Amino acid sequence: RIWCAYEAFLAYSWGKFISTASSPSVKFWPRVLRMAFIYLFGAGFGCILTVRFASAMFFISTTGLVFSMVLSASGSLRGTHPRSATRYGLVAFEAGVWCGSVFSIAPEMLTGWLFFLMGFLSASAAEADRLWEAEAGVQTEQLRKGFTGHLRDAQCTQLADGELIRQQLAESGSEEAADQAVEVLVYMGISTPHL
Repeated sequence: RIWCAYEAFLAYSWGKFISTASSPSVKFWPRVLRMAFIYLFGAGFGCILTVRFASAMFFISTTGLVFSMVLSASGSLRGTHPRSATRYGLVAFEAGVWCGSVFSIAPEMLTGWLFFLMGFLSASAAEADRLWEAEAGVQTEQLRKGFTGHLRDAQCTQLADGELIRQQLAESGSEEAADQAVEVLVYMGISTPHL
C-alpha cells in the first residue's frame, strides 16, 4: 500500500493528473440493452394502446410517466437507494409508453421520431450511468479499506522501504496536501493540482 501512496505523492508533487484504475462493470452491455428493450417494449405497448384508445392514452401515459418518476425520486427522500435497476426499468417502460403514444399519434411527423429516439438513447444512457456509478462506489469502498486518510500510515512489507518513503514524505513539507490529493483521488477517481 505504501508504494501506491508514494506514487500518488510523487504524481501530486510533480503536478500530474492522477486517476485510479477502473474495472469494467460486469455484463455492462447486456444490462444496457436490457434497459433499451424495456423502453422498446413500453413504446410498443404505448403505440398499441394509443391506436385502441386514442385520446385517453396520451393523458394516461403522461400520468404514468410522471408517477413513475416521482416514485423513483421518492426513494432518495426516504433514504433508500434511488438508482436501482427496478426503478430505472419502471421509468424506462413508462417513458417508452409515453414516447410510443406520441409517435403513434403522428408517425409522419419528425417530432414523434425524435421523441422516440431520444427516449431510447436516454434509457440506455441512464442505465450505463447507473452501472458506472455502482462500480465507482465499489472501487471507492475498496480504496478506503484500511486507509486512515494519511499517507504516513500506509503499510509496507519491506520495513526499510516504508521508513524511507515516510521520511521523504515528512521532509517534503507537502504531506498534508498530498493526503488531501489522495482523499480526492479516492472519492472522485481522479486528482489534479486544481482539485
